[in-house]
Amino acid sequence: MDKQPLIFSKVPVQGERVLRTAEQGMQRPILKSLRNEAPPLLGSEQQNTDGKQDVLKKLLDEKKRLEQEHRERYAKAAGESEPQFLELPAVTAPAESRTWVRYMPVWARIKKHILKAVSWVRYVPVWAWARMQAAGRWSLVAIALIGATIAWVASGSDPDSLTVATATADDMAMSPALQTDIFADSMLRIAPGSFEMGSSDGDADEKPVLKVNISHEFEIGKTEVTQGQWKAVMGRLPEKLFFRQCGDNCPVENVSWDDVQEFIARLNAQSGKRYRLPSEAEWEYACRAGGTQRYCGGDNPDELAWYGDRKIGHSPHPVATRKPNAWGLYDMSGNVWEWVEDCYNNRYSDAQRDGRSHTSGQCDARVLRGGSWSNDADTPRSANRYKRGAAARFKNNGFRLARGLP
Repeated sequence: MDKQPLIFSKVPVQGERVLRTAEQGMQRPILKSLRNEAPPLLGSEQQNTDGKQDVLKKLLDEKKRLEQEHRERYAKAAGESEPQFLELPAVTAPAESRTWVRYMPVWARIKKHILKAVSWVRYVPVWAWARMQAAGRWSLVAIALIGATIAWVASGSDPDSLTVATATADDMAMSPALQTDIFADSMLRIAPGSFEMGSSDGDADEKPVLKVNISHEFEIGKTEVTQGQWKAVMGRLPEKLFFRQCGDNCPVENVSWDDVQEFIARLNAQSGKRYRLPSEAEWEYACRAGGTQRYCGGDNPDELAWYGDRKIGHSPHPVATRKPNAWGLYDMSGNVWEWVEDCYNNRYSDAQRDGRSHTSGQCDARVLRGGSWSNDADTPRSANRYKRGAAARFKNNGFRLARGLP
């Protein structure tokens, strides 16, 4: 009687366990048993055993077929001698002058380097590009950033390419192409001269009358600075502007002395010139225009000034709509109070005899001159002085520019 092989009674049905078990079952040597150790198999048992062996054989054949298919597929991919590339149009940043790049914002510089780096993408193989698209848009973003970094590192000859450039007034003055002076035609040249500053019959801080000799030429604004001019320099109107509806030709108001200094710094950076506030002596000298009248240009305030008379309303008015003084300056009396450079002192100082600003004393308060639309007829007098804190904003505070000449 022939000895029968030992057959496993259970066949796994999942994954690699099935394949490993099948291989082991096929390769294991047939054990020979003693003649009387096992009874002979019946017909039905023999058929069941044959069926299990057929299943194992089919599984092994399928495994070999899949392995061969994968080997052929990768061999074919590896055998491609000339891979195809995705051709993209080269993107380059526009040529720019060194002067302009100096003032280019950071975001624009980063964009310029990314544009340079995009040309690298044209050398990506088609299969790699397809995989990046399948991975989603963030893969493309990552590649663009990596490319930008490579471009930046490669631009060793331009170490300032990604640094922030701060434009000072001196820097802008050296770049004529960037200079714009919107006040070039709004200033009036004032010749040197002498006058008496103050009033013997006015308030206590207008005394004593001081003989002032201005030996230098200077320019002063024909009008108060308007809303439109402020917006042209600063890019927007003051946040606390009260009479916004008055329009671009109305004087800007509700600005502090500190706000005005910021405006002047920005204007000087844009124009390359040296604008400033007038000194108190320069202001009164220009107001009087060689005369001794009570107001800036005459003795009748209704001709010269917008002030707080009920007949004309309670708000500022467009500039240059009243009569100018003898030198062609408008609204030196009335409309809005005008900041000057000086610190406030309750008496005139000898330091002001040459027309310079008085910058010592109570400098937390600054001087205003000229009166406003909200004051009575006594306020816009030529000699009248007023003080407010440098940070104070009121809806009747404005200013007029001055500029020193070489």
